[in-house]
Amino acid sequence: MNSKRISLVFLYMALSLILVESKTSTAEPNGVVRLKSDGAVEPVGAHVESIDNVTYRLTSDMTESVIVEKNDIVLDGSGFSIEGSRDRDGIFMGGRRNVTIKNVKIENFSSGIRVFNSSNTSVLACTLASNQWGLKLESCLSSYACGNDVVANSFGVVFDSSNNNTLFENKVARNEFHGIYFFNSDFCRIRGNNITGNARGIYFDYCSNNTIEDNNIVGNSYKAARLGYCNDSIIVDNVIASNLYGFWLFGSSSNTVAGNIFVSNHYEGLYLAQSSNNDIVRNNAEANDHAGLQLLESSNFNKVSHNNLKENGQKGVYMCNCSGNQFHHNNFISNMENLDIEDSGSNSWDDCEEGNYWSDYLGQDCDHDGIGDYARMIDAVNVDHYPLKGPIRSFKTDSGYVVDVTSNSTIEWLGYSEQEKKITLYILNSSVGRSSGFCRVCIQRELVGDELAVVVNEGQMPTINQNYGLAGNQTRIWIYFEYGSLAYEIAIIPESTSSLALILLFSVLSLAVWRKKARNPRVH
Repeated sequence: MNSKRISLVFLYMALSLILVESKTSTAEPNGVVRLKSDGAVEPVGAHVESIDNVTYRLTSDMTESVIVEKNDIVLDGSGFSIEGSRDRDGIFMGGRRNVTIKNVKIENFSSGIRVFNSSNTSVLACTLASNQWGLKLESCLSSYACGNDVVANSFGVVFDSSNNNTLFENKVARNEFHGIYFFNSDFCRIRGNNITGNARGIYFDYCSNNTIEDNNIVGNSYKAARLGYCNDSIIVDNVIASNLYGFWLFGSSSNTVAGNIFVSNHYEGLYLAQSSNNDIVRNNAEANDHAGLQLLESSNFNKVSHNNLKENGQKGVYMCNCSGNQFHHNNFISNMENLDIEDSGSNSWDDCEEGNYWSDYLGQDCDHDGIGDYARMIDAVNVDHYPLKGPIRSFKTDSGYVVDVTSNSTIEWLGYSEQEKKITLYILNSSVGRSSGFCRVCIQRELVGDELAVVVNEGQMPTINQNYGLAGNQTRIWIYFEYGSLAYEIAIIPESTSSLALILLFSVLSLAVWRKKARNPRVH
């Protein structure tokens, strides 16, 4: 009897050990860990723990997928890794809100992190590598991804039918197909990301009202970026460099492309096809192998102004089958061919006051206004009536107003004193290759008033051929002046300040002469 009892005890103990082992060993390859809606972690013994049912932490590297079933939590990877075998998602959640995932490395899954139909998701400081999709969000709202490394996946970051999301300061690199891809997603902001070494940098299809700002899109083996059938978006202050193709707009309208640098791309810097009514302003397109800017396939009624198109290998601008576009205040500098137009209708090349600067324009400026004396004829229906005699550059003052300076000198910097109503131009090389320089300046009346004077080198050098009433309207005035080759500083000041300065200067000089005579009286 006792032996039977002992045997039963040993059998019970053995079964208990087996049961405990079965409960604790779902930490096996391709298992699943669930963060339950009641706060529990299932199964017991998984490498995830929480003491408050709010913050969940990994306690070691693991191979299980994590499914989040609870709202309002933080999943902290604590620097550990989750490694799979490509057959499921590393972390998945659907229908959740206010979940933060951070500080975890996830690799070799179908999706590193996949989020479906969720809101206010944050993904912070994670590494998502060698997955089919690094980060994939579907039907999500107000998500935020910051400081992540999304590298060497098939697709880096994908937003599908997801609105009002933010991608900020992520590294998206060496992904096989797309670095970042948005489909049918609106009101998203993509800012400060490094998008490098992918096949395609960042693509948008059927999206609107997105902002792409201050990103480095560099060294991608196909297109740096593309907007396909996208409207009302802003592309601003990005660097698009050393890609096969630069930035493409296809079938996209009413977008703003401003302040970007398109440099050293193999084909073009900026490309538009079937894209109309876009604003293309204050960009630098330089040293692209083919063209700085291309407009093709009925890309009509675009506004192209204040851009630098410089030293591109074949064309500054190439246009084919386009009409109604407005070009003014652009600098066409030392491209193999500054402009090439084929099979296009009429486009405008000035704003009825000023046109563009063409480095190959040879016309004179005998009336001293900074504009060539005869038009630049492009073809029978395309004419720049007011070609500028020097490159134009825009300077934004601290007050928010812009000063446009057309000059054959290099203006290194422009300063403005609101208290003195004084504009100061600092000149870098007025003496290089010429005996004199000129400036044609467009100023908002709010900055300096109506009556102006120009002081060169603190009054030590006179102006030449000055015209301080060249042109004007209710808000702006244009002035023109020339100066000697040794000019380094030019001040534009109110006329009253100039008169007072001359009086003070004369008084100081007179006082100095009087004191000198007083110290050295003549002896008779």
